[in-house]
Amino acid sequence: DLSESSNAGRLIIWKDSLVYAVHHPFGVGYGNFIVSLVHDIPEGATFEQAGDLKNLRYNLPQKFVTAHSLFLNILVELGLVGLLALGLLIFEIFFRIWRFVRSYSTDANIFTAQVAMFGLMFIWFLAYGLFDVTLLNDRVLIYFLITLALTGLIIRRYDSFKQEEWVEGQNNG
Repeated sequence: DLSESSNAGRLIIWKDSLVYAVHHPFGVGYGNFIVSLVHDIPEGATFEQAGDLKNLRYNLPQKFVTAHSLFLNILVELGLVGLLALGLLIFEIFFRIWRFVRSYSTDANIFTAQVAMFGLMFIWFLAYGLFDVTLLNDRVLIYFLITLALTGLIIRRYDSFKQEEWVEGQNNG
């Protein structure tokens, strides 16, 4: 329902974010999304004071207002270069996961399951990222990066795990 207040507000902020990104293709800097929203920041105000200004549309302090889209948020903060870098990172992660799953799809063990589950989780995060910036939450981002690192370790060292018999569970030390 596009007339529902939450959906209408989201559409407005998406439009405002796109307009801002078009006029500022290099972005405002990471963590500075509020600068794109607040047009009447008092002169001499600190970033913290600007963040504490109340956004009347959302009845929240500015520091809690986001683009409601990971990709728009990145575009506004880091510009076209940042969005392109994110796209390349996403492509690289997908490529490595896909290549691993395709190569070892007949191996049924905890390592291949971990990589496949992370691939599904990654797809979910990206799909959810169209409508929210949850991935930029500090705790969510830490867990995501830990899982990404473990998945990368499995992908990189899987053959050595097989040689050391970790895959079969026979290595007790």
